[in-house]
Amino acid sequence: MAGPQLPPGFSLIDEPAADTGAGPLVVTVRPQRQSATLPDGFTLIDDEPGAWDAIKSTAADVVQSLPTGIIKGAIGLASLPGEAARAVGTFADAAAEKITGTSVPAAVQANSLAAALGNDSLTKKFEAATGKLYEPQTRAGKFARTVGEFVPMAGGGIANQLRMAVAPGLASEAAGQIAEGTGFEQPARIAAALTAGLGASMVGRGNRAPEALAPALHGIDDASLMNARAIMDDASRQGITLTWDEAINHATKGATNLGDVRRIVEKTPEGGAVLRPIMAERPGQVEAAARRTFDDLAPQPANPSSLGREAGAIAENRVNSVRDAINTASDPSYAAASGVRLGPAEMARVRALPGYPEAVEAIRKDPQLARYVQGMPEDSVGFLNEVKKQLDTSAANAASPVNAQKNAQRSAGYGSDAAVVKQVGEAASPDYARALAIQAQGRDQILQPILDGPIGKIASRDTTTRQALDALFPKDPLAGSAGEVSQAMQTLVRSKPVVAQQLVRLHAEGVFNQAAKNLQAGENVMGGAKFAAAIRGNAQQAENLEAAVKALPQGDVRWKGFNNLLDVLEATGRRPAPNSVTAIDTVTLDRMKGGTKAGEVGNAILTGGLKLPSRISKWYEGVQQGRNAEGLAKILVDPNALPLLRALAREPSTGSKAIALSSRLGAMAAQASRD
Repeated sequence: MAGPQLPPGFSLIDEPAADTGAGPLVVTVRPQRQSATLPDGFTLIDDEPGAWDAIKSTAADVVQSLPTGIIKGAIGLASLPGEAARAVGTFADAAAEKITGTSVPAAVQANSLAAALGNDSLTKKFEAATGKLYEPQTRAGKFARTVGEFVPMAGGGIANQLRMAVAPGLASEAAGQIAEGTGFEQPARIAAALTAGLGASMVGRGNRAPEALAPALHGIDDASLMNARAIMDDASRQGITLTWDEAINHATKGATNLGDVRRIVEKTPEGGAVLRPIMAERPGQVEAAARRTFDDLAPQPANPSSLGREAGAIAENRVNSVRDAINTASDPSYAAASGVRLGPAEMARVRALPGYPEAVEAIRKDPQLARYVQGMPEDSVGFLNEVKKQLDTSAANAASPVNAQKNAQRSAGYGSDAAVVKQVGEAASPDYARALAIQAQGRDQILQPILDGPIGKIASRDTTTRQALDALFPKDPLAGSAGEVSQAMQTLVRSKPVVAQQLVRLHAEGVFNQAAKNLQAGENVMGGAKFAAAIRGNAQQAENLEAAVKALPQGDVRWKGFNNLLDVLEATGRRPAPNSVTAIDTVTLDRMKGGTKAGEVGNAILTGGLKLPSRISKWYEGVQQGRNAEGLAKILVDPNALPLLRALAREPSTGSKAIALSSRLGAMAAQASRD
């Protein structure tokens, strides 16, 4: 039928034949709306819905398309093994045909073995169970579906979804629509997703620094991490910057490979830019902290060379006071025994001794000795006691190493004569026996231990400061000698506390000066650790040092500060030698070459016609290694990194999600190779 004359603003969209009786004609109202009278048989339909209706329609399409994309992405990931098998099978079939010159029957083609695991097969099976997947109706819906295809491999977290799903998904769909119908649609989609993924990786802050740390932290308990944080805090209070690898290895007594990780990081330009300035400041920090601690022990002595004489005089007075105390205790018994007379038989026995006449003559001819027997008869116990002492002296002199006429036989003879005189006197007077017992007990139990210990070694007004230090802090102390050191220091403290304090300071500062002196190549960054090791020495040296410091005034407080310094300085030495090589080097470097999950595409996409040139791949690895090295270095120096380190110690990263984007692109590449 002829088209009717429509009013302005109307157009005909359906015109059935006049003889079919098929309902009314339909027309559409165009934007220029106006009232009009339609011919009989026409119906008005508004094909320009309002803006809100259009938004709702598009939103509904997006909402339905996104789950479809997620399902397709999951199927694509699951089909990767099948697609890989298909590719291998296709290559094998082609090779067989080339070798044999005959076609491989379709029924036995290797390619057919993977069909059940391919993307198409899995999709059909899914749709058979759930119904056909929804197809987007709008441009926005298509974008949503493509983004959804990247979601299953993107991992958790908003940042991961943005980098590994949204960015490559939007780029891929945009490129696909532009190249639609040209034969390059699928390669364009893959290339765009790859570019977007790499860009998101480069711009994003995430890196694989924590993943490189995880193997070295695996299994470290929380108590060790807390101890490490405490030692870092102690170091900070003393003005020393300590890194996590040093603190953790100190807390675990070197049970981790963190030092190796740090050494590798420090060798890179990016990691070194973070860590080397800290090491450059380390010698100065250690020097300042040590000098402050030495000042806490004692003021710097104005005349250090005179300290030995002062200490020797104090020690000598101590020895003399002990001797006086023993004599005072035995004097009453000596006084009671001195007037007892010997009988003729006893006198005959002692006068017959070869050394007796010589001893009597020496006493009477020496004014210093004669005064002690003045007025005493020769047969008295008092006179006999002086003879005994003279015989003892002669025995000692005869055996003295400095005696040019040293003679062991003469010494033994004098000693034998003294023993007989003693026996005769004890038999004549119980008081004399008691006096000798008091003397012997006092010397054996009180005097001799003092003479054998540090006080006895420095008990001389001619003692030098070096001799005093060697006596108090020997390099190879006897086991269990901490008590002797403590008693010696207490003796000095009771007489002159500042002398005791300054001797401890001189010892500590002297060891530090030797250990921390500059190396030929520059300042010694390991000087603090060497000092801690040297001054603590072996277990007994460490115990003696603690005993000496604690014997000072406010000793517990001084020791706490000094020991904290030593702990911090010991931690600064928890680093392997700069040029040492360990098995962890390769693992750590490989981990640092990787980028974020999106960035891993650069090295993972080696199939589907998208293999990156070697030069670009090397460049990418270098960039990522630098970024990750910098990230690692910043973690190691951040005292607030404890939560991260704790998480890595509990759940070390396996890198299982690092191929997220590459998995989706691999599926896309496999699909493209079949199309």
